[in-house]
Amino acid sequence: MFLKKTPKAKGTYLAITESYYDKEKKATRQKTIMGLGYLEDLKKDYPDPISHFEKVVADMNQEREAKKNSVVYVDLTTALSPGEHSLKNVGYGILKYLYKELQLDIFWRTRTWNLSLPYNIEELFRYMVISRALYPNCTWNEAIEKGLYFEDPEASQTKTWILPFMLS
Repeated sequence: MFLKKTPKAKGTYLAITESYYDKEKKATRQKTIMGLGYLEDLKKDYPDPISHFEKVVADMNQEREAKKNSVVYVDLTTALSPGEHSLKNVGYGILKYLYKELQLDIFWRTRTWNLSLPYNIEELFRYMVISRALYPNCTWNEAIEKGLYFEDPEASQTKTWILPFMLS
């Protein structure tokens, strides 16, 4: 974040602004976090508003960095009760990373790009491979219903995903 000084017809306008990269437009953008007002109006309350608000921005940046570097403690001695499905499987993230590294997603998209199907073959194959790796005895329907993953498949696609070769 930084203090942005914008010259306008009424005078210099101060705002706390943050820069970020917009992936859709593939360009850097700026987002105004807090509009402070015109410099002339702020001089009534603060003798040197620019230096005051630069210190405020520095404090905000330090607070943000402290939050980024925070530590989370996990009690490793706690046991899960049998059949508990309220927690997400962390191993899924590792398997998804390996799936992407092997470029299986690209393989399925290039093989099925011209097919008009009511479901996404790549997503279907990814869930099938990961669920079989994590839970070998689990059927496909059970894996989807349990919500074992961080992202949920779309509800409309869940019903169309059940194909004859998946039934076990």
